[in-house]
Amino acid sequence: MALSRFLKRVGNGSWIVVGVVVGVVAGAVVGAAMFE
Repeated sequence: MALSRFLKRVGNGSWIVVGVVVGVVAGAVVGAAMFE
């Protein structure tokens, strides 16, 4: 899979980015749920 190969090449820094993106998405979902 191209994505896993890309992540291996980028290294640990990519996991920080993934974590931030997941956190932002989770926060947006929780925020949207609270506003409804």
